[in-house]
Amino acid sequence: MMTFHDLLIALKEGPIGQWMGASSWVYTVMLMFHFTGMSLLFGAMLLVDLRLLGVTKQIPIKTALAFLPVAIVGFVINLITGFCFFAFQPTLMWSNPAFKVKMALVLIAGLNALWFALIEDKKIGAMPPYGDTNIVVKFSAGLSLAIWTVVIICGRMIVGLVGLKF
Repeated sequence: MMTFHDLLIALKEGPIGQWMGASSWVYTVMLMFHFTGMSLLFGAMLLVDLRLLGVTKQIPIKTALAFLPVAIVGFVINLITGFCFFAFQPTLMWSNPAFKVKMALVLIAGLNALWFALIEDKKIGAMPPYGDTNIVVKFSAGLSLAIWTVVIICGRMIVGLVGLKF
């Protein structure tokens, strides 16, 4: 029976782990894509969340919400590149506390987004263009901004603590 550690080693020795370690150029290009994905995700969420918080009421609510697909594209880019980074050094990543915090926060952010999409999105879409959101939506938006900020900080900590071994 395979242990969890055996699964991590198999991932590292698999095609994605090997491809990531084949050249420092592969890793560097993936970092560029990961940064681009996070920029799309955080930039779009910053615009949306600031509008939901009421900071940028001069932007119509539907205009701000139109940036959600940009955030989704950024998230998908980061999901793919993040998995590749994990496959490259899974045992080091898994032993890194910043990685575990980052993954927990991404899960919480996903649940927050799911709640928003299922419960609040229709209500907000029916609001007047320059209307104000309720306290629950403001809390969700503030939580989103805080989570993605800490996710970025944890990502920097992962890079600093894991190190590269080609």
